[in-house]
Amino acid sequence: MTIVGHPDPSRIGEIAAVEFDAQQRVPLSRREPLFAAAGQPGRPLEDPHLSRSPAYLSLKAGEMPVWSELAHAPCEIRPLHGAQGRAWYVVLRRRVGLLIELGLRAPPPREQHGLVGVSAATERLREQIEATAGSELPVLLIGETGTGKELAAQAIHACGRRRGQPLVTVNLSAIPDSTAASQLFGHARGAFTDAARAHDGYFLQADGGTLFLDEIGDAPISLQVQLLRALEQGEIQPIGGRVRAVDVRMLAATDTDLEDAVAAGRFRKALLFRLCSQTLRLLPLRDRPADIAVQLIHFLDQALAGLGRRERLRMRAWTDSPWLDLEAVEAALFARWPGNSRELRGAASQAALLAANQPKLVLTTSAPPAMASTPAPDVAAPVEVVAQALTESVIRETLAAHQHSVRGAARALQVAPNTLYARMRDLGIPLAGSLSDEEVAAAHAASGGNVMRMARALGVSVRGIQRRLGRAR
Repeated sequence: MTIVGHPDPSRIGEIAAVEFDAQQRVPLSRREPLFAAAGQPGRPLEDPHLSRSPAYLSLKAGEMPVWSELAHAPCEIRPLHGAQGRAWYVVLRRRVGLLIELGLRAPPPREQHGLVGVSAATERLREQIEATAGSELPVLLIGETGTGKELAAQAIHACGRRRGQPLVTVNLSAIPDSTAASQLFGHARGAFTDAARAHDGYFLQADGGTLFLDEIGDAPISLQVQLLRALEQGEIQPIGGRVRAVDVRMLAATDTDLEDAVAAGRFRKALLFRLCSQTLRLLPLRDRPADIAVQLIHFLDQALAGLGRRERLRMRAWTDSPWLDLEAVEAALFARWPGNSRELRGAASQAALLAANQPKLVLTTSAPPAMASTPAPDVAAPVEVVAQALTESVIRETLAAHQHSVRGAARALQVAPNTLYARMRDLGIPLAGSLSDEEVAAAHAASGGNVMRMARALGVSVRGIQRRLGRAR
């Protein structure tokens, strides 16, 4: 049981590993149970507005918690997104919000290895980071955009024996196919027209250390062959140069389903097998509800520190109206957060800026209430109903958060890609394949051939633009 809302924001993230009484019940009151942060003694909720006499929750494995005595029930109990592991939200007198998840565990640190959160999934990820850090094998990090893949890569490097050596980060989706080999493996002087001098690529810059290849799913096939050689033989060949040995540990990340990419011929099976010897899967924020409130506090504190208003998150007296009240916390808990922690950080920063001198914080989320209360994924809903809930603004914001990858956005919205494609066609949201040759040519001329700029201007994926340009040739 985790505190996700409290008049004293410093209490958010504290955990109680509760025990059942003889009737399989759990008492909730001002005095019990005891909640604790990592390494701290337990203490009760303390809020004098709560009753000293407990209300009792009945908990059975796999079933929704219910109040033992409905006549004395302090509030309703609401499921959270059908989250993995099953989670429920309970409010006590509109003062305290609690998250109930079955399974006993000790309170983990709120922040460790750069990862902020107290969920079981985040603690598991920290353990996996420590386990993989001691190895020299490549690591594949899989997760939606904004879930912290780069932070996890930095933590693996920082915990490993190479921590005193360089960590070089490369976003493959931002490198044009035509220059990718030169940027990664380097080139000799005179290797091509513009090669006025020799260039050490990212592999040589990372020699002795770690190379983190973000968006590995966007690597062109021709580059994948060279990456496989570097992984298997520890050798690279700069363009126009000799083969060179490199000592690099490779970490890679993607939000793409690489097995689907292999089936479609966009990714080499041998490279996938080599990369996935150690795989870390980062769950989306909506499946880690215990982390949402903790990250909200973390990002608000950072934003307020920059404004010189950190006192906003301090409680002065029980009679004061909280600046961060349950309404704002609930807005965060029940939003979908398609951009995950990156999106939550932006929303928290904006809210802190607007409300730093106001009596109450208002958090604006990208998902409307109808989307925030979407039934759990295991509850079937007609495709037509699901599609109609996907408004144009929700789709566009989700696409933008996933670099206009329809598959990535579909995963975030928990719909089939075909459903999202059909809804986009209905709403007139552009796809790279539906653009006219004239539109592509005009964007190409306006951007000077820069694929990233073209994708941003046209509102489609970089990969889609690359396919269109390849077809045009």
